[in-house]
Amino acid sequence: MRRQPCQQRVIRFRPGAEILDGVVQDDPVVMRRQIALHQRLGPRVRIRRHVRRRAFEQLWQGPLGRRLIQRADLVDQAVHIRRHQIGPLRLHPAHGVRDAEAHDLVVKAWTEKETFAFNGRFNQQRYVNIWPRPVQNDPHPPVWIPGGGSVETWQWCAAMDYVYCYLSYYGYKAGMATMKGFWEEMDRLGKDRNPYRAGFLQFVGVAESKEEAMKLYKEPAEYFYGRCLHVDPRYSSPPGYTTEETMRRKYKSQVAAVADKKAESDKKSGLGTPVDMSIDFIEREGYVILGSPDEVAEKLREVAVNMNVGHLMLLLQYGNMSKDLANYNTKLFAEKVMPQIHGLFDDEWEDHWWPKPMPKEERAVPAPIKREAAE
Repeated sequence: MRRQPCQQRVIRFRPGAEILDGVVQDDPVVMRRQIALHQRLGPRVRIRRHVRRRAFEQLWQGPLGRRLIQRADLVDQAVHIRRHQIGPLRLHPAHGVRDAEAHDLVVKAWTEKETFAFNGRFNQQRYVNIWPRPVQNDPHPPVWIPGGGSVETWQWCAAMDYVYCYLSYYGYKAGMATMKGFWEEMDRLGKDRNPYRAGFLQFVGVAESKEEAMKLYKEPAEYFYGRCLHVDPRYSSPPGYTTEETMRRKYKSQVAAVADKKAESDKKSGLGTPVDMSIDFIEREGYVILGSPDEVAEKLREVAVNMNVGHLMLLLQYGNMSKDLANYNTKLFAEKVMPQIHGLFDDEWEDHWWPKPMPKEERAVPAPIKREAAE
């Protein structure tokens, strides 16, 4: 006797998934669950690990998916139908339940003086007792949070009083709008404009002159931007990664912007045609600041003041740069550039987020070496 299909239409998903206009947005774990289609919608369909996200998109974008969304019973507290919101409940890595729990575990391990047990939803540790313990214990080492332009990350950094570090591969010109948005959000949240609340990543190449810098850093810069950043637009900004508020404010990661630009260029001129990534273009667009020590120092002061950034995170080695050239770049920067920009905001602001060294009186002093024993 043939079994009659169930009258109830059920879709089962991992808790936390969402549907937007017929598209499931979730991480790959959701693909391990099954979709049950009953009665008029056909027999049971099993979607296993090897089936990728595209299968979901094709299913939900069609008329079957739209009908399913309108009529199906959604179980497991699983699917939230939102008309205009992209993404799962775990909108941003810094705000996911799993990451928040990991954050709490790390902070507690830093601050708890005694051995403790941690019994979280995702992390279970019978004994937690880190060794050696951090030197900065008032109450714990400063925390810097990397980001690419998410409004929620700004808000989280403000709430936790952490440093927001904008990781930019594409320089100060492209990053200016994002940092402006960050400070506007700090104003809205009632935070002061202490420059040390923010950090910014910038590539730098220093030489005795601008002409020499262009020659020395031409190959590593062109190698990095021409060969190390082949990012598909679908990977650079996958569905569910960017929140609604970030999209409404039109903030976009620089990686996604460049990936889209390359894809548009490929579409117009044929696949495989590279985007202009010559050293002249790289320097002109501000991807890498090149020049003599005085020129680099002047440009970095301008960047720090205009962006109101107190923590400049400088990349002095990139691409296929040799060890000798990296050492040369680092040494020249440390000796001739850093003294010119050090303490730029110290007259007005205090840096609460810089690691403080151990007091000298508490430091261990190595025992003197006995010459007789050494000989």
